Amino acid sequence: MKTKKVINIINFIRAEDPRVEQQMLYDTFKNQIELCREYPMPYTFLMQYDAIARPEYVKLLKDNEDDKNMEIGVWIELAREQIEKVGLTWNGLPDRKWDWRVNPGMLMAYTLPQRKILIDELFERFKAAFGYYPESAGSWLLDSYSIRYMAEKYNVKAFCICKEQFGTDGYTLWGGYCNQGYFPSKKNMFVPAQTIEEQIHVPVFRMLGVDPIYQYDFGIDEHYNPAPLQHVLTLEPSWQCGQNPDWVEWYLHNNMEEEAISFSYTQAGQENPFMWPVFGEALKMQMAKIYDGVKAKRWEVLTLRDTGKWFTERYQMTPATSMTALTDWKNEGRQSVWFDSKRYRLNLYTQNDSVCIRDIFLFDENHPERYWEHPVEGGSAIYDALPIIDGYRWGGNDVHAAWYFTRPETGEKAQAQIFNVFSENENELTVQLKVDGEPVTFRCFENGFRIEFLKTLFGLSFRYFSLADTEITAVDRQSVIYRHDHAEYGMRATGGYFAENNGFDLIANEKTVEIAFFS
Repeated sequence: MKTKKVINIINFIRAEDPRVEQQMLYDTFKNQIELCREYPMPYTFLMQYDAIARPEYVKLLKDNEDDKNMEIGVWIELAREQIEKVGLTWNGLPDRKWDWRVNPGMLMAYTLPQRKILIDELFERFKAAFGYYPESAGSWLLDSYSIRYMAEKYNVKAFCICKEQFGTDGYTLWGGYCNQGYFPSKKNMFVPAQTIEEQIHVPVFRMLGVDPIYQYDFGIDEHYNPAPLQHVLTLEPSWQCGQNPDWVEWYLHNNMEEEAISFSYTQAGQENPFMWPVFGEALKMQMAKIYDGVKAKRWEVLTLRDTGKWFTERYQMTPATSMTALTDWKNEGRQSVWFDSKRYRLNLYTQNDSVCIRDIFLFDENHPERYWEHPVEGGSAIYDALPIIDGYRWGGNDVHAAWYFTRPETGEKAQAQIFNVFSENENELTVQLKVDGEPVTFRCFENGFRIEFLKTLFGLSFRYFSLADTEITAVDRQSVIYRHDHAEYGMRATGGYFAENNGFDLIANEKTVEIAFFS
């Protein structure tokens, strides 16, 4: 099925960072502009308030206004100058003009009226510098109030936020729409809305180009104990993967050219504090590869704004999407297939000759984000969805938290592998497996999934070590019920039944077993 394949080249720019000399920040920014101009491809610079306030940064952009490929938007980390300009107190370290911690650096650390005046100050400062309001905005973390306000008052066309990560820099984004883009809920920017009435009709895109096989549980040790902070396997040119030409080629092929529903998406580029001597050569390599793909019509490059405009014109609600990686750049035989819909996400994963469901998170438009009535007080923040299977956080002590295919007569793991992935429409993904040599079909659709057995009725067995901050409150024959962050939700089975067993088993009694989610 033919899909649109979009790459955004987004560099985000600060003029203050206590870790880097100011001249190095500016020189890196200048080199990024010069590199972008070498290629006839669209690109986006997202500018932080302190950079917009610096005449030399504005001049460098205005000197390149003749380049019709360039888009300028805003990067929303709050600089001390911006906070004090609107009469608020700087809560960061007293000797700093910028502080990466959530409080003071992110909008959700402030009340709703304060978020409004901080946004107004940023957008008016931008307009004073460039003569118009920006049409794209990004940040590691945003909130639903701010997204809706920027969309409605300033007509912003697209937003971007950080990739999936647990704990890094105090920013936890865990269980959300794992790649591509979605229309967020009015109550929770991190999850897609399920109805038009609760939807903000401007898309949010996930940044940084994550490895679809290894990023999810990178840092888990040999006994499946999760690291308190995740490591990084992304397209960012400051990190090892992004500097490896072979990995970059593997990533672009798998993410952009293997089976994907609706559209494929990734973001390339880097924040300037990582410094040109560190990432410049790798970014040059990536830009050359991206341009080669454009010339060969393997994908297209758009600005963030134009990606948002296309998405909004193309879709009325969040579409189903997928990422497929059936080859392993480490040659360890691992495979990974991600599926997202407006209702849930799921990951099928092959490891050690077994296929398991490594991850399921449920999306509920009525489950509010945490920082609406009570802003963040500390240096970290959590945005998450509702876990059904959390393969990263729920393992430990030699227990891999996952839902494995098992042999019905013994309950042991079955040997299995993914051998084909395809889609026949924009709402469903089909994954064909071989389980103990027999064909099994796994179909993901908007509100659940279906497993079709040809001969043997294999089971699925879920085990965990600790559910962290989630509770399984009930397991009966037809349903499993959970509680997380004051929400109650779960899944129901037809064509099979659940049985509690240090976790739970799904036992098939028909050749087609279907799981549907509810909240």
